[in-house]
Amino acid sequence: MRGKKGISTTLIAGIIVAIIVIAAIGISYYYLMPAPEPEPETVSTLKFKVDLTYGEITDTFTYYVKGIDTDSITMRMETTIAGEEYVIIIGKGQAGWADYEGTINGYIDRLAGWTEGDVTYTYTDPNTGETTAKIYNIEVNPTLADSLFEAE
Repeated sequence: MRGKKGISTTLIAGIIVAIIVIAAIGISYYYLMPAPEPEPETVSTLKFKVDLTYGEITDTFTYYVKGIDTDSITMRMETTIAGEEYVIIIGKGQAGWADYEGTINGYIDRLAGWTEGDVTYTYTDPNTGETTAKIYNIEVNPTLADSLFEAE
């Protein structure tokens, strides 16, 4: 009987050692492997301001955009020029959308991958010459009331 008891003790000790080794490998794998990259946030709405500076003049625009990457993308742009307040609300497919589509898509592209801070870049505008655009007060996926996109 003594031989059988010795085999059982050895077998149990082997199983315990195997469990400890497997657990150590699993724990090491968990802590040593890089964390998976987080999925990028799907952007459906944006709110931001843009200062366009050309020469001595700076115009400030506030943009609200909803329905990004959909056929129902809609933009609201607010600005004051020479003391006059202007609001433009326009959606894809509406008359005049082509005049704004490039601008809004350009801003959306500039904000792709944005994580924090302001975005500033310079380009040459055919009407005003060298222009600096500063995009700031950027909010990704803010709640935008439908009333923002209705005529006042």
